Amino acid sequence: MKVSILIPTFNREKFLEEALKCVTQQMYKDIQIIIYDDGSVDGTQNMIQCFSSYCNIPILYNRSDNNNGVAFARNRLLELCNTEYACWWDSDDLCNIYRIQKQMRQIQRGFDVVFTAFRSFGSGSKHKAIPNCVSIPKKQRTPYAFASMLFKVDKNIKFNEAKKFGGEDCAWSVMMQKNIKTKHIPEILYFVRYHSKRIGVVKNRIRRQDKSKTYAEVERRLCS
Repeated sequence: MKVSILIPTFNREKFLEEALKCVTQQMYKDIQIIIYDDGSVDGTQNMIQCFSSYCNIPILYNRSDNNNGVAFARNRLLELCNTEYACWWDSDDLCNIYRIQKQMRQIQRGFDVVFTAFRSFGSGSKHKAIPNCVSIPKKQRTPYAFASMLFKVDKNIKFNEAKKFGGEDCAWSVMMQKNIKTKHIPEILYFVRYHSKRIGVVKNRIRRQDKSKTYAEVERRLCS
């Protein structure tokens, strides 16, 4: 079964290239990549075009001229998805090479949504997605990252596009898990990169007057 890798991105040229290289290393090979560029003004578009020229995995790239927010980008990705199963992959992050393979094994066993445990790392870290999975002892179980989700696609469930600064994932994830079989894999297969422009970090720094602005406007004020 083919799996679509859904990647929303905005001004993540450097991180996205590393994420795409990580996708190509997945042991599960029946995949395609769908990228929605939410109005990047850096070199993201050129990087993707260059990467596509030698990548052996199909890449569908769509771009907006405006920054509309990550919830908007996720909804567009769901609209573009043409496979029964898909997974999220944030453009900042990395994954273990067995991630999709292990999740699809659980899908084949009858589950509809499969999460994995995750580990966070800093942007200056040399940490890469490791070839061997790390099992989590029961006494040390970690939470499951939203973007580690592999799921059966339901285009009737939408993200709340009013949420411009993150938080859109929680409500959508809850709706996706209603009345279906969900599996949590207790292994670290997903790696969340923390840096100054990550949406969650920016959200914690915004002022009241920022809330009516786009993420791009707030990022420029805080990070330029």
